[in-house]
Amino acid sequence: MKRFLESAAFFDPRGKSLAVARSLLALAQLCFILFTPDRDLLFTVPHPGASGPCEGVDRISLWCVSGGQQSSNLVARVVAVVILTAVIIGMKPRWLCVPHWYIAFSMIARLATVDGGSAIAEIICGLLIPLCLGDPRLNHWTGIDKPLSPTWRGSSYAAHLVLRAQIAIIYLDSALSKAWHPAWRHGRALRIIMQDPQYGAPDLVRAPAVWILKHGWVGLVLTWSVMIMELGIGASMFCAAIFRRYALVATIVLHSAIMILMGLFSFALVMIAVVTLASFDTSPRKGNPHAGGYRPF
Repeated sequence: MKRFLESAAFFDPRGKSLAVARSLLALAQLCFILFTPDRDLLFTVPHPGASGPCEGVDRISLWCVSGGQQSSNLVARVVAVVILTAVIIGMKPRWLCVPHWYIAFSMIARLATVDGGSAIAEIICGLLIPLCLGDPRLNHWTGIDKPLSPTWRGSSYAAHLVLRAQIAIIYLDSALSKAWHPAWRHGRALRIIMQDPQYGAPDLVRAPAVWILKHGWVGLVLTWSVMIMELGIGASMFCAAIFRRYALVATIVLHSAIMILMGLFSFALVMIAVVTLASFDTSPRKGNPHAGGYRPF
């Protein structure tokens, strides 16, 4: 407990890791909105008797507030693009962290074509609020000119710990659920996924990928390497910063491969951003607690 209190007293999330992560997260969401046509982006009710998409808490989402049941909503697109672009640039973290979460929530509430990355992005954008509300800088890329107050140090450290727990749950659950499945244990899963007509590899890389994976030991090694990397990433969230930085390298390798072989561009950027956020050095520093606790890497 003493170590946690010391870490909270010295913790300052402001630095390049936070800037890179926020920008990557917003870039993933921006690309999703810009390059998905309305006919695929917006949820439509399959038959008149079904409940509408703007019901319950979803009715406060951007796409519902600005357009309701419309199949095309230029206003919502423009607002989302402006906010996400401002986040990418790094403008006013204190003022944009809540609107950024609202865009992430609205995407989950109203948009039809979403993946696991969009759901994770909503959670992470919520956890970014305590990390950013105490940040008075004009831009998250600039240096730190004044220390955080003790209140914001504590709340941002708590959010950081919750973030790491969330990442551990995501990756450990993914790895263990794969290990439970015979296709993953026997090294056939990647080949099956690559051949899937909907989620498989693009035509350009499908044939060579399947050919490589057909060689028994290659398919077995690559399939198990996915599970091992996921286990390592999840376990690293309980370890020192140096291990979390190794996990970030593994995350970049893993999700870059997923991006190329499965076309999940926004999902890959979201997961890389999430693990980047977890790479802060939270070890207590000796000296003045107002000197800032962030150690860039």
